[in-house]
Amino acid sequence: MTTDRGIRDQISRRGAFLALIDRKPVVSVLSLKALIADLARTGHPAIGRLAKHLGLSTRSLQRDLERRGTAYSDLVDRVRYETAQDLLSRTSRTIAEVGARLGYRDPSSFSRAFARWSGVSPRSYRAARRRQTLPDRAPDRQGARHPD
Repeated sequence: MTTDRGIRDQISRRGAFLALIDRKPVVSVLSLKALIADLARTGHPAIGRLAKHLGLSTRSLQRDLERRGTAYSDLVDRVRYETAQDLLSRTSRTIAEVGARLGYRDPSSFSRAFARWSGVSPRSYRAARRRQTLPDRAPDRQGARHPD
């Protein structure tokens, strides 16, 4: 026969275990960024699509990201910026093509976003990278540049 104390201990241990599971990140940020990049290739990387791909609800994914101190839109911006840097540095695609590849319908929207992330226009970034004078930077939560 199980005692009340034994039951309470089991419940307490199970509760502690469930709390630990709840705090554990669902997937690494690096994996999330790779999945976002894949989703971006086929259209806008909506959070619902990513959550479904991971077998989670949208809200569960949002809570997981909140625990990490980030938001989905921050990850999307970071992936877009890193992809834009790569495409502008290594390809001869036009600015419009780079923007379209990242899900921007309007090249000017892409140019404004890129300038917010990097502090320079995509055209200036490309020219400077070809001269190797601009360091790589990534946007923070507010879209500002990170120091090197």
